[in-house]
Amino acid sequence: MQEAMLRAAQTWPFQGVPEKPEAWLFRVAHNHAISALRRGSRFEDNAGELIAALEATTQCIEDVEVEQSLRDDELRMIFMCCHPELAQDARVALSLKLVCGFSVSEIARIFMAEESTIAQRLCGQSADP
Repeated sequence: MQEAMLRAAQTWPFQGVPEKPEAWLFRVAHNHAISALRRGSRFEDNAGELIAALEATTQCIEDVEVEQSLRDDELRMIFMCCHPELAQDARVALSLKLVCGFSVSEIARIFMAEESTIAQRLCGQSADP
């Protein structure tokens, strides 16, 4: 049902709400459940082959490689956005802005808040043009 609600949030603003929204949600949820069951059975059928392929290509990661990957700018941004001293809503807003590239107006719609409130959460940035 969660996937159906997400799909509705993504499509209804552009295509409009269907005549029977409950039926639409049920059909999308039903189709998603069937797809998940099919994927699960396909995975179980091919699990042995997948595990063997993954084990064949897996390489040990050395400490040096991990240290170098921590220097990655995007990863540092994620860590900064998730700093425990920030309020949770500020962490989410920063992550959406810096890591995902959402605009202030898009984040405001997600939070169902005023753009000025979101801009303030983002350390005094003004709303996007």
